[in-house]
Parts: sequence; C-alpha cells; structure tokens
Amino acid sequence: MSGLKKTNEAGPGGFEGGLTNRKYRGITRTTRETAKRDIADLVTKGILVRNPGGGRSASYELAGPI
Repeated sequence: MSGLKKTNEAGPGGFEGGLTNRKYRGITRTTRETAKRDIADLVTKGILVRNPGGGRSASYELAGPI
C-alpha cells in the first residue's frame, strides 16, 4: 500500500493538520470511498489514530512507528 508507505515516511506529526481523506486520495490516487475504507482499516489495525474533531474535518496521525 503506497499510502501507508508515504504516511510512514512522514512520521508522527508529519502531515500538517494530520492526514485527511483528501490528502490520502492525493497520495494514493484513489476514490473518496476507497480512501474512506482504507483509512478505517488502518484505524482498526491501530496504525492510525483519529485526531479530536470529526465530520468533514476528520484527520489522523500515525499511532507510532511501523
């Protein structure tokens, strides 16, 4: 998964404002729905954690080094 590799390279706090669905789509060139599923999967696996806030402003950070 290239998005996960890019996220890992950025490291914790590596995305200004956190990793958003839009940023993930830009990295992986996927659709909005695919990005939503991928991010949800990464949260479930404990790779990403959701930042406070939600809705359209939802953002995520790496839980730690992979």
